[in-house]
Amino acid sequence: MDMEEINLRDLLIYFRKHLVLFFAMVVFCVSAGTAYTILVQKPEYKSRATIILSSDKSKTTVQSEITANKNLIDTYTEVVKSHRVLDRVISENNLAESFEALSAKINVSSLKNTEIISISVVDANAYRSYEVANWVADIFKEEISQIYNDTSVNILDHAVEPKSPYNVDVVKQEIIYMVAGMVLGAGMILLPILGAWTLVREVLFGARIQRMAQELAASGELAEDTLPRTPAGRVDREAAAVEFESFAAAVEQEPNSWKAWFNLACMYDAGGERKRARAAMRNAWALRSGGQAKGMR
Repeated sequence: MDMEEINLRDLLIYFRKHLVLFFAMVVFCVSAGTAYTILVQKPEYKSRATIILSSDKSKTTVQSEITANKNLIDTYTEVVKSHRVLDRVISENNLAESFEALSAKINVSSLKNTEIISISVVDANAYRSYEVANWVADIFKEEISQIYNDTSVNILDHAVEPKSPYNVDVVKQEIIYMVAGMVLGAGMILLPILGAWTLVREVLFGARIQRMAQELAASGELAEDTLPRTPAGRVDREAAAVEFESFAAAVEQEPNSWKAWFNLACMYDAGGERKRARAAMRNAWALRSGGQAKGMR
């Protein structure tokens, strides 16, 4: 096997030995992400109960009565968050919250062009959010019936316990944290390998260049850098182009000569074309080792 080829089997063995580090990074990222979600983002649950205002069914419902109900909705939304309602919710259910704290969790709104009032409760506890929403709706119904004797207030929908936070997609975030942990864990294991391998390849590449240069120097076939330079030390491009043509022609005449490729690489390097110089030098080594040259890009 060529020394420049990565031994996949050895890589898998190395990775298996470092699985603890991999899983530790996954656990760390998931734990840190979960802590961030809970402590910083603070998942909250929202429950909603709805109330409908309707005239007494024993009477004939007329448009004027419906209009009157709609006009009362703004008043009703204020009653929902009044001391008269919320103080009863707190006392009857033994809540430890103050009126102000409970009021801040409640949002009351009316659905446009309807006689429906929505009571939403936000809480860090899913069960508590739906309990409070239903308590508020039930007590509001009792209190409002005492204030407006001719109006019937009915619960349209009771709140149900929410299954997931309304402000955080927990499942999606946990998946992101897990993937991030896997990427970081794999990176911590593979980066040292890739770094060491890159260093080894460069050392081997330099050693091979040195070996070929010594062979060419011993046979008197090593091209000398006689390119004219500017006072700043840069190669004269026009002169380099003329000199380069002869070495390119040598490769065209003997495409399987590693010596021709080596000298061409030296000219590329002298002219500052490092990428082409490396490609040509790799062709030189491949031919010297019994392989074939690859096309230049």
